[in-house]
Amino acid sequence: MRTALFHLVAVVASVMAATSGSSFPTAAATRPASDYLWPYPKTIVDHNTVVNLPAGGFQVKAFNDNDYFFEDLEAAIAALQTSFSSKVSLTSSSAQKYPVTIAIDRAIKGPAQLVDVNESYSLNVTASGATIHAPNQVGARYALQTLSQLVTAQGTLAVADIADQPRFAYRGFMLDTARNYFYVEDIKRVLDGLAATKINVFHWHIYDTQSFPIKWDSHLELLKAAYKDAQGKPKQNVRDIVQYAYQRNIRVIPEFEMPGHNGVFGHVDPSLVSAWNHSPWDNYNGYPANATNLTPDNQYVGWGRQYCAEPPCGQLDVRKPKAIALLDQLISEVGAWFADPYLHVGHDEVNARAYGLVPDSWDSVPNEAVYGLMREFEPKLVNMLAKYGKKYAAWDEVITNYGIEQIVPKDALITLWEDPSAVAAATALGISKIVVGPWTDLYFDCSPSQIWCQNYGDEFLPATTYSDPNYIFFPGKWHTWQTMYTYDPFTGVADSERRHNLDKYVFPRVAAVGERYWSFDAAPAFNPLDAASVAATSARLERFRASLINEHAINSATLDYGGNDEGTVYRMEACDGPQRPEYYTTSSGGEAGMPVVDINGNAPNATGNFTTDLETFTERFYSSES
Repeated sequence: MRTALFHLVAVVASVMAATSGSSFPTAAATRPASDYLWPYPKTIVDHNTVVNLPAGGFQVKAFNDNDYFFEDLEAAIAALQTSFSSKVSLTSSSAQKYPVTIAIDRAIKGPAQLVDVNESYSLNVTASGATIHAPNQVGARYALQTLSQLVTAQGTLAVADIADQPRFAYRGFMLDTARNYFYVEDIKRVLDGLAATKINVFHWHIYDTQSFPIKWDSHLELLKAAYKDAQGKPKQNVRDIVQYAYQRNIRVIPEFEMPGHNGVFGHVDPSLVSAWNHSPWDNYNGYPANATNLTPDNQYVGWGRQYCAEPPCGQLDVRKPKAIALLDQLISEVGAWFADPYLHVGHDEVNARAYGLVPDSWDSVPNEAVYGLMREFEPKLVNMLAKYGKKYAAWDEVITNYGIEQIVPKDALITLWEDPSAVAAATALGISKIVVGPWTDLYFDCSPSQIWCQNYGDEFLPATTYSDPNYIFFPGKWHTWQTMYTYDPFTGVADSERRHNLDKYVFPRVAAVGERYWSFDAAPAFNPLDAASVAATSARLERFRASLINEHAINSATLDYGGNDEGTVYRMEACDGPQRPEYYTTSSGGEAGMPVVDINGNAPNATGNFTTDLETFTERFYSSES
């Protein structure tokens, strides 16, 4: 037997003292133990009793001889004590502690072993102490997190027996750090909140065409695309984030977007990027341009005529050996910073026109136009990943859009953002690791400033109620926690978060996703049209929201928040048009999310576009996001 004491003295000193082993006073519970829990456990036996906790807090004893085990529990034990001290006046000098005993079968050793790990645990709370058993320290950490929720605001502990495990092995959240700059402390704070709701994957969309926010020593020229005053996160920062996530049961899967959305690599060598800074832009293949139907009143040039989804345009020209060598170096060097075996290679919105594969005069571009190029590139990429011990992960386009579905490895991880019905296509190919996260239901950045979300989500609040007079708004479109909670993954997680509103955009809505994917049908049935059902689930979520604020310093939004109190992102389409006139119906023809005036103080013109050129606009976009 060893006691988990070392390295904890400064953080949770009250864990240290010996326990008397006696029972503590009990009382009848005033509410069910399950009312305190989020996410809801698989099974719970409620004894309708609470224990009066001693003022000294908890003493944690752990039975295992593996140092990995003790080091990995430090953060969870600290969180348990923080939860207690946030609700009760802690007296660290008190000799009496409530004992918690942990036993595991086998310790895992590091982040790479989080893949497909057994996350189950049992927790038994009695008047004399709590016992935890788990196959490994992952379950033990979850049990400590659940135990912390059973501590009431009155300083009592709900008595219950819990046997728990998740319904889905992959419960992920993606953060885009390319279009928006976040400091390490922001990412760690988000990881704390994800861990509290038992989210276990942090999909890190690291770079995109706008910026490369990490410091890659082999190509420091990429810092030219860094945000103002941000010189890139060095390797040690990245590895620190990976370890911090691991100590909270969270895998970090990096995304190296390729070959689309790759304008940033023009800073390494402009000759390696096809269509760098070209315009017009606004999406990819398969959409008619209506170029033959233009009239003085309809200057709409649709998606089929564009070079990319957003500026600055640019795709890595994977027909060139030097471009392949750059990817090889990226996977070899930066890929090694990440312990998870999976490396996400993006493949979002690859544009045939950017590669010059079709004449510019064509009104639409069939997906088949990229088949030849992608079929030549993909085997090279698959072999490259294997060479460096990485497994293939990518967006759903790799099995639907590019003619490479037979090249995608069978053990690939496919993340579906666009079409949940592609689950059938993936399973038909023999692919079993499928993540369903459709933008129509689970994107956190849909808001009054996102034009492409206007036809989806929950509509409420007229445009006049939005608080920021400097931006143009439509009536609100917002994926509420109820929208996310009621999404059924068997029917098949952005860009408007900024540092000042990151917490409110993510929390508590991600908790709805967390419970849905952990508990699924183990949780009480939820009916958004039934007032009693909404009230019961809302009360549990409100208690969880309070813990995010009080225990993790997360500026969580209220449950009824609709995104209407935020300044908007800068709409990049303001620099390149005409764009989508069917939306130019309010505020002098402006588009939702566009500033009322541009950087020079000019209002939008008659078609809703500013006269600001791309270079000026891009400079503003970068400098404003630090």
